[in-house]
Amino acid sequence: MDQLTERNLIFALDIGTRSVIGIVGYQDGDLFRVCCTEREEYKNRAVVDGQIEDIEETAKITGLVKERLEQKLGFPLKTVYIAAAGRVLKTMESSHEVPVPEGEAITGEFVAKLELGAIQKAYGRLETEGDGQGDAFFCVGHAVRGYRLDGYPISTLLGHRGKTAEVSQIVTFLPREVMESLYATMALIGLTVSGLTLEPIAAMNAIIPPDLRKLNLALCDIGAGTSDIALCDRGSVSAYTMATVAGDEITEEVMRACLVDFQTAEQIKMQLSADINAPVTFDNILGFSQTIPGEEIYRMICPAIEKLASVICEEIAQTNGKAPAAVFLVGGGSRTPTLQTLVAQALGLDEKHVAVGGNVYIRRMITAEENLLSPEYATPLGIAITAASQRAYDSFVVTVNDRKLHLFNLWDTSVLGVLQMSGYRYRQLMGKAGASISYTLNGERRVAWGKPARPAEVMLRGAPAALTDTVQPGDVLTFTPAECGEDAALTLSDLADVFSRFTVTLEGQPVSVGRFATVNGVPQEKDYAIKSGDEIVLTRIATVGQLCAAVGVSLDGQAALVNGIPRGEEYALAAGDAVSLVPADEYPPAPAANPPVSRPVREPEAPSVGAPPIESTHDSTASQPRALIIELNGRPLRLPPREGGLPYQFFDLLPYADIDPQNPQGQIVQMLNGQPASYIKELQDGDCAEIFWNNSI
Repeated sequence: MDQLTERNLIFALDIGTRSVIGIVGYQDGDLFRVCCTEREEYKNRAVVDGQIEDIEETAKITGLVKERLEQKLGFPLKTVYIAAAGRVLKTMESSHEVPVPEGEAITGEFVAKLELGAIQKAYGRLETEGDGQGDAFFCVGHAVRGYRLDGYPISTLLGHRGKTAEVSQIVTFLPREVMESLYATMALIGLTVSGLTLEPIAAMNAIIPPDLRKLNLALCDIGAGTSDIALCDRGSVSAYTMATVAGDEITEEVMRACLVDFQTAEQIKMQLSADINAPVTFDNILGFSQTIPGEEIYRMICPAIEKLASVICEEIAQTNGKAPAAVFLVGGGSRTPTLQTLVAQALGLDEKHVAVGGNVYIRRMITAEENLLSPEYATPLGIAITAASQRAYDSFVVTVNDRKLHLFNLWDTSVLGVLQMSGYRYRQLMGKAGASISYTLNGERRVAWGKPARPAEVMLRGAPAALTDTVQPGDVLTFTPAECGEDAALTLSDLADVFSRFTVTLEGQPVSVGRFATVNGVPQEKDYAIKSGDEIVLTRIATVGQLCAAVGVSLDGQAALVNGIPRGEEYALAAGDAVSLVPADEYPPAPAANPPVSRPVREPEAPSVGAPPIESTHDSTASQPRALIIELNGRPLRLPPREGGLPYQFFDLLPYADIDPQNPQGQIVQMLNGQPASYIKELQDGDCAEIFWNNSI
């Protein structure tokens, strides 16, 4: 002991529900040698179900354990390793799949981002299930269950090429107040936390070494308030969970059966654990001394023991998906009489496949007095073993953006892990590209991409760092979070060099021409903001030929007069032009395009908001007032004669159709006598018209 100093010693504390256990030792080759231990029970309920409620009382009891150990050692203890209780542990299975860059081999950076994506998904679920309280929890680590490459299981992704990569993992969370209460308690007695792990992990490290984890095994640490459960399979820890019943339920049943206080009930329970057949003598709360056969007390508390076994086994089977190959029971509650047999029966296992203590493997890792190699010491010994394996990162304090942090060095010491444990979220680490807009233009699928994210910047020791770089104790990290890219923004005017509408007359009727657009069948102006899913049709009516084609008029055998002058199909229209059609043989051949002479420049006229692109046309032969009888969407419709004998065009039917152009439900379909119809197609008696939404396009 004279050669030992705090520098090469490990001080581990197990802050339990009933007591505090302290262990001091050191690593000697493959063995951890225990130098001294101390244990002290609480005088009141300072810790409930493994979680500190009274910080000052907990610090008082923990301080007594520390002082006694210091007296044995002859020097003060300044650093400590601790564990958080499993009751507050939240675990979630989470998977994440991303495309692999084409032709590139998978790197460690890629795998780190893949795993971080699964962590972020777990955070998202936690926030959703916790009514937005995700930030109240802290991710303390994750365990990879497996990878897939292009849908096939694979042990490692590094160096491989493929199309998609997927990770499945267990993500573990603790409430922030749990960590804060632990650190506050240690600070009150002058201790700095060198490392923190989880109780089920610590117990697993003591009882089930890594080479046994290829088997499907369950470990149940039965304490006073909770029963922490850890499962392993195929070489790694596969799940953590807990049951809400433990040793206190049995103690309370003894209190009711024997009419004794809590401490006396604990003593009776311990006597039953040692020898169920021996008589038990005690004083009840009335002061009467009693001696009752142990078998009789057991019969009275047996239902509570059966319930304990049942709840534990249900949790194991539900989390594991089946009964494991074997079960290890540790913790003070594991000594409960007949619990081993009841657990074996509930899981359908041979009783030899349920072990209490598991000290066979503890002996391979720890040298200590025989009484320490017992179920009650599995967790504190596990904390010490875990600390010894990570001693290279002792006093793990780093500075992140000028803030000093004591981190969970027993987990992930990469840049990614440190930033994650510092509270940064996925969107801050990776960023997100702006939302894109997917639309169709004249039947062609197009995408307007959002702007890319500005990546995060990480500096480690003054130099740029990758997410996979390792952080050492005392390092300084400077982190500038990523910024999400701007969403795509697109208007109709962005799709056309010229976006204008003006008016000409055809046979004396005004017609909107130029370049214009419909969105989902509804006319829209140039400042319309395009949305994902929009079906856009750009229409250009700029020449005489395009005008005639739009209204369904053939120029075969006819000549077009523009402002009384014969013009060809390629003649470019201007605002105010008057177009009329006459028999071709009445005029000489027209020039194909505009003559090279100057003509007055007329500004395009602004169309009325909401007006259809092509408003009307007029057949000069229709001059007599008449009523029309047509069929619209399978129903007869009578249109009364118009004043002045004006004809009806197809767009006049829109008010009678059961559609709302201001509330698009798809693409408007306009059919007349089985053929697509333009807005200005003139209607005739007996016509069959259809106007409806087609939302399958």
